[in-house]
Amino acid sequence: VMAGITLDPASCEYANKVVRAAMYYDIDTNGLLQPWEGNVFLNPPYGLDDNGDSNVATWVAKLISEFNGGKVKEAILLVNATPERKWFQPLWQYPVCFTDHRIQFYNANGQSNQPTQGNAFVYLGPHKLTFAAIFAEFGTVVSRMGV
Repeated sequence: VMAGITLDPASCEYANKVVRAAMYYDIDTNGLLQPWEGNVFLNPPYGLDDNGDSNVATWVAKLISEFNGGKVKEAILLVNATPERKWFQPLWQYPVCFTDHRIQFYNANGQSNQPTQGNAFVYLGPHKLTFAAIFAEFGTVVSRMGV
């Protein structure tokens, strides 16, 4: 969809073997504190931060801010398919692919686990129809209708 990934801001060396971003930030470099630009793939950390706030909410807000500010040209976000969450609500302004299966994830040691929830890919960028065509292979792509 994006013809290459410039940055994966929440990753590790093992994950980048699959994502193949030109640059990635790991837990030690803390992508929230680093510059973001170009084409971004983001699978944010889950759980709560040290203040008890949702990690996903913080990372999603940063992604949307960087996209709206023009630094991020395109992005694909991978999150749990939990549209009832408050952090998910701003994502309805972009096309969303709800996967027809649960994605198997691997940690930095190569150990796999499967999430207890479904997954969603969200696309931020100008190639919405391309995203829909390509990601239809993985599930149902939806877009908010005008009201």
